[in-house]
Amino acid sequence: MKINKIKSTQSGIISAILLVAPFCQLHVAGLQIHLPSHPQVIIVTIFLVTLLLLIEKNKHQIIPKYTTLCMIAFSSIFLLSLLVSDFKYLTLSRSLIIISTSTITFFIGYKIHNTEKFMYGFLISTTCICAISVFYSILGIAYSQNYISPNSDEFINISIGGVEFIQDIANRSFVFDDEKLHVQRFAGILPNPNGLGLLSAVVFILSYNKSTTREAKILIRTISIIGLILSFSRMGLLLFAISLIYINLRQDSIRKIFSATCALFVSIFIIFIASSGTNNSITSMGIVSPLNHEIFNLGERRDLMTAAWQSFSDNWLIGVGFGVAAEHLFAEEANIQAVHSVLMNSLVETGVIGTLLLITLWLYPVFNTNDKEPNADNPRDISQVVSAIFLGLFVAEAFDLSVTRFHYIHLIFFMLLGVWSSAQRTKVGTAEQHAQGSQPPKLL
Repeated sequence: MKINKIKSTQSGIISAILLVAPFCQLHVAGLQIHLPSHPQVIIVTIFLVTLLLLIEKNKHQIIPKYTTLCMIAFSSIFLLSLLVSDFKYLTLSRSLIIISTSTITFFIGYKIHNTEKFMYGFLISTTCICAISVFYSILGIAYSQNYISPNSDEFINISIGGVEFIQDIANRSFVFDDEKLHVQRFAGILPNPNGLGLLSAVVFILSYNKSTTREAKILIRTISIIGLILSFSRMGLLLFAISLIYINLRQDSIRKIFSATCALFVSIFIIFIASSGTNNSITSMGIVSPLNHEIFNLGERRDLMTAAWQSFSDNWLIGVGFGVAAEHLFAEEANIQAVHSVLMNSLVETGVIGTLLLITLWLYPVFNTNDKEPNADNPRDISQVVSAIFLGLFVAEAFDLSVTRFHYIHLIFFMLLGVWSSAQRTKVGTAEQHAQGSQPPKLL
């Protein structure tokens, strides 16, 4: 029996649902509706493999050499870290989960026939998820009565038609008129506010896809901005700001200078923070003022980064084993503590070698997008959109830990890497066809 292949737009819609929906959660009628970790991995993997087999092929189906080699090398470092890990089972299991899911999602993106239509479908689904989260969060505000107050609430009870819903919330504190106030941070149906902030920022930048109509852009961007505000996520704001600047820079040379500046600055900043000690290291150097405000202060994250730096100093070449930084650093508290920085966490787990490979894989699209300057007919190529998100993620994830863990941001990252590789391969193939077509016919 012949099985009909799934077209690009439908593939994008289904992909977004499979990448994000399994991580959503809801507290209703005393029950927490969500997928436990192990079933989550199994279900996501099975459905992604099925989607990979059903997607319509890209006509330029050549394996991308550079990105594939980077992924193979990076995966090898994961497995090589088994030799030094004190938690070999955890390192092996977590390595296999990350390697398998990243590989599958990468080839889903790479196999796509029409990347513009695929990303438009992906945008539709992710926007719907953001919209549901925004609506649910606004509902929480309506029932809360303490959106900004001296009290720090941890949850909100909502009653609709006799059904009880509970929203877990976080808070961001600030001082106003000598009084400490708390702003509630919402996640909607996503696991935490940072997750909503990051996804909202990604959705906003994806709206630059040239397949998106003007009316759709207004709606999508409105939802995204509201999601960023409700999440009050610093990581989401960083991703949003850096990606927005990148996507609006017209000249390729300026984009590359901006990208290099961002990458170098955030890397140096993280290393400086981690290596300079815990308490008031910046203040002791005379750098005070706004950086000590709660919104800008790294707080406990600085202490965690310092512990990570000390561990890295003792295991600088190949690290202590992939996926076990928390177990290595925090022992009994491994389930509630983590190094909230992809860069520092990678240095701890895979050392200098693994971290350099990760950075290379991450930033290669940013500096190698084969695009001419945008013009009226092609204002934003999908490669530029993906590169903008990658640069924004690189800066934001310097203070977060999602890309190298089983998380929807991790899955989206590798799917976008596949889409970028597919778009680049397609453009090269199209350029070669044009070049051949412009040559005069040979005389026999």
